[in-house]
Amino acid sequence: MMTRIMAYPLTRQLWRRALLALALLTPGLAQAAESAAVTSPRVTATLLSSRDAVAPGERFQVALVQKIAPGWHTYWANPGDSGEPTRITWTLSQGATAGEIQWPAPKAIPVEPLVNFGFEGTVLLPVEITVPPEANIGERLTLQAAATWLVCEKICIPEEGTLTLDLPVAPAAIVAEAAQSRIEAARAALPAPAGFRGHLAAEGESLALTLPGLPAAATELRVFPLSDTLIDHAAAQEVRISDGATVVRLARSSAFKIAAGEIAGVLTYREGGLSRALTFAADVEP
Repeated sequence: MMTRIMAYPLTRQLWRRALLALALLTPGLAQAAESAAVTSPRVTATLLSSRDAVAPGERFQVALVQKIAPGWHTYWANPGDSGEPTRITWTLSQGATAGEIQWPAPKAIPVEPLVNFGFEGTVLLPVEITVPPEANIGERLTLQAAATWLVCEKICIPEEGTLTLDLPVAPAAIVAEAAQSRIEAARAALPAPAGFRGHLAAEGESLALTLPGLPAAATELRVFPLSDTLIDHAAAQEVRISDGATVVRLARSSAFKIAAGEIAGVLTYREGGLSRALTFAADVEP
C-alpha cells in the first residue's frame, strides 16, 4: 500500500510557530532578535533586530545598542574637541546591503577644558538593512557588524566587537515586537528635517548663523555642526533675535575650514518644556 505525502505551503502563522519551536529547541535562538553581547566595564554592546524572520526584498531596521556605564560617553558623527565616532563595518549575506548610521541628536559633554559631542546612558544607533529579492525561503540572512567605538571619562579607551545575527528567510516577515518598539522609539526621536534653510556669514572674528524658521519660544539652543573644523566646540554660543530670525554667534575653530558652499548639522533646543532636535543646512556667504 502506498502512502501519499501531501506538501502544503507554510502560512505566516505556521512559520511563526515553527520558528518559535526552533527557538525553544536550539540554544541561543530564543533571543533571535538580539545578538550576544560584547561587554567591557564601560560599554555593553549588542545588535538588535526588528525582525525574527525576514522576507525576500524587504527593508527593515536593526540597531547597534550601547549601554554606557555612568560617567563615560561615546561619540557622535562629529565628536567635538576630541574622540572618534562609532563606526560599523558590515559583512552580510550575498546581495544584502546596509545603510548608514541614523545618528541621534548628541549632547554637549564638558571634559574641562574641552567639550565633546556624544552620548551617555543607553543609545541606539539604527541602520536600515535590505534583504536581497533573490533570498531563498528557508535560508538564513547573516548580519555581522564589526563595530569600533571610543569610550571616554577622564581617559579614553578604544573598544571593538563583532556582533552577529542569523535571521531565517520566510515567506513573510515576522516582527520582533519588543525590539521593533525599541528601535521605532529611537527613530521617532531622531532629529527631524528643519523646514527652513539657514545662512552662515562672518561677523568679525566670529560666525553668525541665521536660522529664520526656528520657533521664537526656543530656549537652550545648541548648534552641532557635522564639520569638526567649523567652530570652537567649547566656546559659548550666543543667541539673539534679529529681524524676527534667530541668530547664533559662533566662535571659529582654530583649524577653521569650510570645504563647500553650505554647512549642515543638528540643532537642539527646548520648546514648551520638551526637548527638540532638527537637522539643518545653511548657505555659506562667500
